[in-house]
Amino acid sequence: NLSAAINLGLLDDLGLIPGPIPNQPSTPYFRDDFRFQTDIGLQNTQHLANGAEWTNGYAFYQTLHPSVEQLNLQSHTFSTAYSQQVSDRVVATADYAYAYYFLDDDSFISQNQLGGALLFRANDQWDYQVRAQYVDSHFFTSPFLNSDTYLAKFEALRYLGDSRTNYLTGGYSYAYSDAVARAYTYQVNGVFLGGRW
Repeated sequence: NLSAAINLGLLDDLGLIPGPIPNQPSTPYFRDDFRFQTDIGLQNTQHLANGAEWTNGYAFYQTLHPSVEQLNLQSHTFSTAYSQQVSDRVVATADYAYAYYFLDDDSFISQNQLGGALLFRANDQWDYQVRAQYVDSHFFTSPFLNSDTYLAKFEALRYLGDSRTNYLTGGYSYAYSDAVARAYTYQVNGVFLGGRW
């Protein structure tokens, strides 16, 4: 809700809201700028004796804007996931991730993400997956944005060969985010298509 953000002064000093000009409507503008982006990830997967997999990882993300420093974002994410084959056709996964964000070198957001999924292998060409996820977001500078987000997703994968490395994917997702300030509570319905070659 951009108008609420403007009224609360959230976009002041970001270069998005100009100062008042007599007899001229206030419109957002952007300063000339460019950015450097860094995205690094490390991951380790252990194959356990019971046939399960345990994956742990760390990811670092950063954007640096030379001119608009208030948009400089950095995140550190630690993740873990446990996958177990339940039957010949079903794999269950439980996962957790913790992310910590800095905005212009100040603490910005901490997030806890807890999820689970069931993957059903219908045949050699088709897999179907359902996923549920909960995200707890804590905003340090704007506590009225603190929220609990719930996500449900259904996905179908169509493999394009016996190797099962190339595929098409598509599905539907629904998310509900319940923020402390009701003006920032929202629902999202999504349809997605993708692929890998």
